[in-house]
Amino acid sequence: MNKLLLAVSLLFPCSSVFAGPACGGVKQLFFSPDNRYFAALWGDSGNIISFGTYKDRKFHRSVNLRSPCLYAISPDSKRVAASLQLENKLLMLSLNGEMLQVIEAGSVLAVSKKFNYVATSGSELDDRILTVHSFSGGRLSPVFKLSGMADIGLVEFSPDERFLAYEYSRAANNGRFYVQFMNVIDLKTGRSAAQFSAPDGGNSQITALYFSPDSKMLVYGSEIGTVRLLSAKDWKTVRTIKGSGPAAAAIRISNSGAQMAVMYWAGTREINIYSMPGFKLIHSEGYGPGLSDIEFSHDSKELGVLFSNGKLNFLNLGRLAAKTVDGER
Repeated sequence: MNKLLLAVSLLFPCSSVFAGPACGGVKQLFFSPDNRYFAALWGDSGNIISFGTYKDRKFHRSVNLRSPCLYAISPDSKRVAASLQLENKLLMLSLNGEMLQVIEAGSVLAVSKKFNYVATSGSELDDRILTVHSFSGGRLSPVFKLSGMADIGLVEFSPDERFLAYEYSRAANNGRFYVQFMNVIDLKTGRSAAQFSAPDGGNSQITALYFSPDSKMLVYGSEIGTVRLLSAKDWKTVRTIKGSGPAAAAIRISNSGAQMAVMYWAGTREINIYSMPGFKLIHSEGYGPGLSDIEFSHDSKELGVLFSNGKLNFLNLGRLAAKTVDGER
């Protein structure tokens, strides 16, 4: 397949780069609900947030921040939720990259798609604490706290804001090893709706966590590439796509519900696209080590493929041909 149908080189107006930690488990590519804009987190240290317009497939503005993470674009397509992890600040940016608001917070883990909830983490003695806050009028108000964890990993709100799924670890009975679990919390009650051991009795790592756009399925992937889809009605497995490595690093389902894309990320990196509901493999392609994230456009016509150097491919799902925006610092 000819991947490069269109290449546009952009010079981003960025200042000097500050070193900072990567956003483990946090999405790096977003399309706005009105399908007019996109935002991407990239760079050698993941410190650059770029903003583009979907109509011309171009980045128009970039900002360089210290240890940023990206979480969501607001339902009105006017704000981007981000954070400064080293400074425990939640940020609201415009789709032009302007700073709208800085909010004191803990270490931000996730922001719900409707911008009504924010999840943060903190520590008390030897415990990691996950706190869910309501978010209104630019203020965070704690709703409930979850404790008893050695570490907190992937965190995901369901789009309808009914549930919060998160992956965590705690010490095994012998106290020598850590076992991984996944919990689903009902946001109305703060109680667990379902709990699972990680694959292979808790010894295999969960590497991807995702709710479908209609909130009807919770999907997770493992370090050996297996993908499981659970019904949000009873949390039973409805489909398993077995893998033999590399790890399933990102899973996305189109808003139309017609496709699911899985990004595999280890020694080799590739993207598989499956038709739904039959889960027939309709496209598979290998990529270099710079592959960073994937996301469907809001109209479900294209799959965005992001690279750590700022390159953004647009894979046309109808023709399975790619258009590319190529960025430079």
